[in-house]
Amino acid sequence: MGARKLNIIKSNDQSNLKLVEKTSDEVLVKEENPILKKAKDDFDRFNTLYARSQMDAVLLIKKWISQSSSNDVSALKAVGQQLESDFLTSIFNKLNSNEREIWKQKVDGFLSGVELLHANQFISEEVVRDSIAPQGVSDMELIDLLLSLEVETAVNFVKENKNEAKILLNLLQPRLGGKILDKLEIDESKELIGQSLMFDFHSVTDEFKLFKSVLSAFVEKSKKKPFNLKILQMLPSFNPNKEKMLYNVLAKENLKTDMMSAANANFPSELIGELPVDLLKALMQKYPADIRIQLLASVEGSMKNTLLSSFAEVGSAAREMIDLEFENLENDQGMKARINSQKSQLWFDFVKYIRNFLKDDEKYTTDIELIVSSWVDSMCSSESQAA
Repeated sequence: MGARKLNIIKSNDQSNLKLVEKTSDEVLVKEENPILKKAKDDFDRFNTLYARSQMDAVLLIKKWISQSSSNDVSALKAVGQQLESDFLTSIFNKLNSNEREIWKQKVDGFLSGVELLHANQFISEEVVRDSIAPQGVSDMELIDLLLSLEVETAVNFVKENKNEAKILLNLLQPRLGGKILDKLEIDESKELIGQSLMFDFHSVTDEFKLFKSVLSAFVEKSKKKPFNLKILQMLPSFNPNKEKMLYNVLAKENLKTDMMSAANANFPSELIGELPVDLLKALMQKYPADIRIQLLASVEGSMKNTLLSSFAEVGSAAREMIDLEFENLENDQGMKARINSQKSQLWFDFVKYIRNFLKDDEKYTTDIELIVSSWVDSMCSSESQAA
């Protein structure tokens, strides 16, 4: 028994289509057959359109209802015969009462195998025509890639791929291109429009193979974004001593933009020693003295020396006071044990203190961005060489 499909037939109920079950074996059998596989692929383009933009799918249905040519009627029957019931009901509810009535009148019985093949081919051509520019391409892989392209992914693509952005905009219908432009800043939109107007289809000599390769790779990378977003959400509360591990994941994917955004919002703990000297001095001086001495006692190596020298240079009165406090700690075994057990928390609290200060600071914004940018470039470069 094949997968269960649903068909729509006329109903006395003026507000709904009646759904009746029909197995796919009664509609299309032996899907391994190349012809039938093509028919399935053809209709899947409507499913892709629906997944990308339900309203675009509804508008196509509305067009078929209003025109009502033999192909349009066959398309309406084919949609009712093959679309999942939940999707079908959702589309139907977005039509006005007159459109619903016309659709019900047009749907009478099931399409035969050959009729369904022809209807699906027409649906595929309509979806492509509705989405891809007339001067477009014949490569069905590229067409399917363009049809399944989500607006947010397309926006990120044109931002990160300036050379290919103008090609994408020229391959899409103005309605879809407009959705992308609406998501861009005004200056970005103007620049992209200008480049797109200058684009010449005759300049493409490889049948868009390079463009397809770049777009396909970007889409695949974007599919990993949900986890990447989770990584970004983890950073504020993640142990600073282990945060490098999260950045390494992003660096392996060469997600510089995401890394820059994350690091600017949550200044990496390992970069604290690279803060401008006067800034680090002010931060250390403002940190509560009792907590500061515990912090300094808990850190080791170059970071300890950097923090100490930032506000208490060797030989200064401040340094003598700090050294005296260190001596007192050495003689307090209970305090030493407590500080040792709270090392991670003492450092985390200090990192949060630094981050909170930087979020509200404007004076050092440029310095921080340069420090972060250099660090991100170095990480991505290292991962690239390792690969």
